[in-house]
Amino acid sequence: MTEELARREVMDPFFLWTGPDGRNIKDDSQVNLTNTGVLILNHMFQSYMSGVFTCTLSYKSMKNAKEKFVVLKFLIYGYRDPDFQYRFRSRFIAGDCKDGANNYFFDNLTVALKQLVAKLTCRVLDPQFQCHVMKEPGAGLQTNLFITFTVDPYGKGWELICIQYHHDCEDEANKRVNMAQDLVQIFFEKQASILNQYSGKMPLIYYINDSLTSERIDSCRPGYGKNNEMHPNCTECCGKFPLLYIP
Repeated sequence: MTEELARREVMDPFFLWTGPDGRNIKDDSQVNLTNTGVLILNHMFQSYMSGVFTCTLSYKSMKNAKEKFVVLKFLIYGYRDPDFQYRFRSRFIAGDCKDGANNYFFDNLTVALKQLVAKLTCRVLDPQFQCHVMKEPGAGLQTNLFITFTVDPYGKGWELICIQYHHDCEDEANKRVNMAQDLVQIFFEKQASILNQYSGKMPLIYYINDSLTSERIDSCRPGYGKNNEMHPNCTECCGKFPLLYIP
């Protein structure tokens, strides 16, 4: 009701709620309706439910029993706090930038990293490398591979983890990606340790010690996204938007 109607007596009130797709949501398992027409959304809010909800109230006036109608519209979106992901950067000494060995090395490194974090149901996203010739102070020219990749907690099997840790899914996801970050750091530290023990001619491509950096970034889990234009007052929110996903 409106505030005004809520302060008055009304006769034979009838409430009809429709969802964003225009359908009557009385029997929708994702909502509850009280006998006074209050709409309650449960915790299983789905992306298709984001949008305009309409409540149509019909009632009769106490004075003349004439039927009247009121239409109320509500714009509703589901949100959650962002989860974590880590963006990594590292550098390797390499041969000529046109050497096919660079691609072969990068492909194998990517496979190793994916296998490393998969045990935590994490995944490697957007792995890339660029090759540049560098002039270091007091030294000659050398070729560097600049490698970047991102790790987030939504690898194969993450949905089952969320079912198992239903009330703490967010904390569990962030815990796992933090553990994945530690594994990646240990992996690259081992590369440096192997080189320190290396005797003889250096390999064609090898890790530059202490070049690995990581940056924690807020991100939205699959099915959620950010939309600064639609929601300028909540630019960091991860919302359930129908047919929309912006990382």
